Amino acid sequence: MQERFIKKYNQIDKSQKLSFLQQLLDKDTQLQEQFLEFIKGKSVDEMVGVDIEKVRQEIYQKLVMIDAEAMFEDYQHCYYDYNDELEGEEIIEEVIEPYYHKMVAYLQKGNALDAFRQLLAMYELSTIEIPEIPDNYCLFGDGFASGVSFVVWEYPSKFVARMEKMVLSVEMKKRLIELLFERHKIMGYRLNHFQSLIILLVDNQAMAVYLLEMLEKDNLYSVQLAWVLLEIATILGDERLFLKVANAFYLEDEEVAKRLLKWHQAKGEDEQFANIAGMLLEKYPQKFSLYIVENLNKEVYSSLYIRALKTHIRQTFSLKHYQALRPYLSLEERLAFIERFGGSYFKAMAFYIDALALEEQYERILVYAQKQESSYQLEKVLKPIVAIYPNEVFEMIQTHCEKLVKERGRDAYARASKLLSLMLEVEEKREELKVYIQKLYNHKPLLPALRDELKKAELIIY
Repeated sequence: MQERFIKKYNQIDKSQKLSFLQQLLDKDTQLQEQFLEFIKGKSVDEMVGVDIEKVRQEIYQKLVMIDAEAMFEDYQHCYYDYNDELEGEEIIEEVIEPYYHKMVAYLQKGNALDAFRQLLAMYELSTIEIPEIPDNYCLFGDGFASGVSFVVWEYPSKFVARMEKMVLSVEMKKRLIELLFERHKIMGYRLNHFQSLIILLVDNQAMAVYLLEMLEKDNLYSVQLAWVLLEIATILGDERLFLKVANAFYLEDEEVAKRLLKWHQAKGEDEQFANIAGMLLEKYPQKFSLYIVENLNKEVYSSLYIRALKTHIRQTFSLKHYQALRPYLSLEERLAFIERFGGSYFKAMAFYIDALALEEQYERILVYAQKQESSYQLEKVLKPIVAIYPNEVFEMIQTHCEKLVKERGRDAYARASKLLSLMLEVEEKREELKVYIQKLYNHKPLLPALRDELKKAELIIY
């Protein structure tokens, strides 16, 4: 779409472009403000407006004056719904939000520089020492200072979202970047919070060259700006720079790692892909196991493929991926792998039973079932073996049903009924099942809830 637009745009007569611009400006007062800001004749050095230090100090004073305990007590007095809790983050945002709205107002007028200064004043609250305040009601979790940081760290992305439709002069883009790095040197910013903004501003080769020279000059070649450096390399078509950055930082940044893997995959460089994938599987198993499974040359790098499959299965309990693993392992190796899942956690246990059933290891399931003291998971465990060991299964079901009836309560009766329902498909046990259900139905004293659950399970037909 972008290429088609540029091609068509270059073919259009200048008068048509100006006519379109005039109509847009006539309809949108905010766009008019942006246009006037764009064509200002004065230099950026003369554009002095928001005082970052002053605004930051003003917000700081309001923050440290917060009386969180009084606010909590007033809140509890006014609201009777105690599920509606007062959050520490809301208290902090209430102080800072008016300054955020001022930032938005500057942007709407096309004054990107003062909007950015306003943003930096808010952000710098995370770089200075903020004292803890009394918090006997634990509103701030990890602490008041941490709460302030978490709030202000969200503002750079909000700023970018509002900047995306603005048109800025090259001079303004450079001034914003220069101001960011000036304040970084003074206040020690986490520049990774500003990567999306920098990428937005560096939208052509000239800006890419300008920024790269600045980063090299100020020795800002670091993982905090890894995405930016990769974007510069992409804009400039500089493969050497791309690989230099990606190889330097892929173990420190997951997104950089993904881009490097995709690079080698696109180039058909299987060996490089496998070497990097192996290291990422060690450091970020949850993030990369599935990607490796789906993109690795498994015929050539089968050992890594097996490792990635096992890692993914341990995280997701995926029977589908276990089926993909089976051809690579002997039965003995498969059973050794499956045994790791025989714990009490339901998802792990469910995988354990399904995998054993897939391997037709019914005796192992029976032994596992006989060790179960709780009835909560027993239905899942018994289902694969009910037709194979009907006598043993029915005996276990009766034992658990007796416990559940003594336990009392509708939940217990529902579990008992579900267990009994497993026997409905076993023809040879129908008469025994009928006798046992009648026994439960006529239990003394009568248990109406038990009778109701037996009816719901369609067992009462016996």
